Amino acid sequence: MKSVFLRVSMIILGALLCANLIVTFLGSPSTSYAAKNFQYKVVGWRDGASEKSIETNLNQLGSQGWEVAAAVSYLVILKK
Repeated sequence: MKSVFLRVSMIILGALLCANLIVTFLGSPSTSYAAKNFQYKVVGWRDGASEKSIETNLNQLGSQGWEVAAAVSYLVILKK
């Protein structure tokens, strides 16, 4: 009975270890992958900019293939 429990425990532990290695190496791309495949652009506006001018500027950048990655206060980070 004890050897069956030990054998099953070792099989489960081995399966979990293999799953962890697979997720670690195949689950997420490395930083160099993102650096090769994305361009980033930071766009900022001064305090008095109108919503229409900001919208027009973002629409122009969007038509060039830029996507918003993050927005913080008056800065927008775009990626392509």
